[in-house]
Amino acid sequence: MADVTDISVQILVVEDNPGDVKLFLNEFKEINFLAEFHVVTNGVEALQFLYKEDKYVNMPRPDLLILDLYLPKKDGIEVLSEMSKDKHLIDIPVVIFSSSEQTDILENCQRLQHIFINKPKKLEDYKNILKTVENFWLNSKKK
Repeated sequence: MADVTDISVQILVVEDNPGDVKLFLNEFKEINFLAEFHVVTNGVEALQFLYKEDKYVNMPRPDLLILDLYLPKKDGIEVLSEMSKDKHLIDIPVVIFSSSEQTDILENCQRLQHIFINKPKKLEDYKNILKTVENFWLNSKKK
């Protein structure tokens, strides 16, 4: 695991399940990944955050987006579609974190600067998932 203790990363987590958010944030703390996390619970809020609208006007631009696909109001696919049309958002690396295993999503992710990760079924698998996220982010910064 790379040492990122001297790097501050802005991460936007878009997840409507509070249990998944809590597990995710706790596991990131355990691997000493220094980041400022922002959490929204639906696709509309995610886009408002990204476009700095309404209550998100003073929020920082995320360095990384953790995105669930099945969200209320606007789903993750709609969020990705909006991002892909905006030259200021298209370069934000996205980790699609979902229980879905759809191959068409995987193919689209390979064409963009995104990865798709299945939500783990066991608690102990979260550490491996987060190491993958950390490595993805570090590699995206090298490009």
